Amino acid sequence: MNFKIVSISKDPQLMKDQAPSLSEKEALGLFKESQNSYWNVVRGGEGKQNQATFTHNGMEYRYMAESLNTMKKLKAYLGKTYTSDQVTALIKRLEIIEHKGALAQPNADGGSLLNWEKATIKETASTATSKKFTLNVPLYGDGNEVDKLQGELRYEKDKGWRVYSLETILNGDTVTPEQALQLFKEAKNSYWYVVMGGEGQRNEERFTHKGKDYRYMAESLNNYDSMRNTFMS
Repeated sequence: MNFKIVSISKDPQLMKDQAPSLSEKEALGLFKESQNSYWNVVRGGEGKQNQATFTHNGMEYRYMAESLNTMKKLKAYLGKTYTSDQVTALIKRLEIIEHKGALAQPNADGGSLLNWEKATIKETASTATSKKFTLNVPLYGDGNEVDKLQGELRYEKDKGWRVYSLETILNGDTVTPEQALQLFKEAKNSYWYVVMGGEGQRNEERFTHKGKDYRYMAESLNNYDSMRNTFMS
């Protein structure tokens, strides 16, 4: 009986013993670098920047700085540490758009309290093209608080190991950096809603208290319970 070998892929499959070596120290460095890149994008990049803002879908936008003001620059920058599909997903989740020939992002800043200089890492699983880890990253400050995270690296041909996921484990659940950023946005919206005084009918009288001019809050924020609910929702 004759047999014929049929190839189902033009590229040879990467076997586990052929996978590029990656130490836990190198993996930790890649996770750290990816987070630096992520928050740099959130801040808008570096260099000259158009300071104008505009509204898109009811949200205030600002332009990205010179280092990240085109999709090509942004994808190349994120691609240094993230997998290709994660680059696409991050751009979508961060709501970055092109406006008048330049990239723009929601006008909301954020940052991380994680002290990656003191982080520790432990590999938990490994395949030919994937490695999973648990990480313990202390928070900046005088306390002993530590965030526990789970992350995964995947190998991409001609690129190397890249970050596929990194999530905080919180009471059995996970919180992604994108979800954290959304909380920043919601907090900012709540803050300015209170500064504007809320919505609805209001007493238009003004009065002076300790040398400052005061006005009454609108109907939606005219008691402590409604104010508390605004910040806690």
